[in-house]
Amino acid sequence: MFDIDTLKDKLKWHARKIKYVVKRFHRRNPKLISYPAYITALIVLLFFGMSISKDIFSLPMNEIGDSLAGFAGVLAFLWIIVTVLLQNRDLKLQYEEIKDMKQASESQARSLKSAEIFKALEYIEFKFERVRPMIEECKGRIDNEIREFIESYDTGRNPSAPFEPEKDIIEIWGYFRKPDVKNELFYPFESVRDDFDYVAYLKLETIARNMKYVLDVLDALTKNADLEIKSDLSGTVETWEQLLQVHWYRKWKDYLNHLEFVVKKAIVEYKIGNEIARSAIEWSLEQEH
Repeated sequence: MFDIDTLKDKLKWHARKIKYVVKRFHRRNPKLISYPAYITALIVLLFFGMSISKDIFSLPMNEIGDSLAGFAGVLAFLWIIVTVLLQNRDLKLQYEEIKDMKQASESQARSLKSAEIFKALEYIEFKFERVRPMIEECKGRIDNEIREFIESYDTGRNPSAPFEPEKDIIEIWGYFRKPDVKNELFYPFESVRDDFDYVAYLKLETIARNMKYVLDVLDALTKNADLEIKSDLSGTVETWEQLLQVHWYRKWKDYLNHLEFVVKKAIVEYKIGNEIARSAIEWSLEQEH
């Protein structure tokens, strides 16, 4: 005898089984796989339902083949779209992975650079402490020469003005220049006066030589540093220059070198100083050329 309750129980059991299988399939596969699979199953069921209702399989073989080809074409088109979408997703994931790797590499590079800068700073700080006494000695010599110069020669400076080497250096530049020529920092040989004191030149030469020594020592601190970190180290050296109050040497270095050159030419041309000194200066000018 047919038991309706038993049939219902079996149907419920099969329904739960199907539901469990569908959920498991859905969890294990992304939406781009699971949803097209559901659509494919629906299309297959519709095709077979229509085939049975219209008795397609009783038709000639060529018409059955055409029907199957149309059915297969629909499924093929569907899965081509799915394949393209999957490839786009994979490419996007690869792009994000490469992007993350790039960011990690940049972060690692920054860490390595920071460690390298820290190590280099420790090294140049050690070197700086060793050369600092020599720099301070040269600075004191430069300050003394400038002070003695403005005290020894009448440059028109206000005697009551406080001594400031960075500003008073202009008095040396003005002393060697003719008063009636164009006011320019790189004035030519023709603008040099012909009656200056030879001792004034010696003071100029001492100042220029000690400035060059200080700047050469400071530049040597970062000379062998890698280009990638040299700018960071140079910033530290500039801070030290400000601390020692020698930062203005760089601004005046080229001016004083040019001034020393034209004054030496004037010494030879106007026969200033003794003959032995002039001969040495004339020889140095030939070497510079």
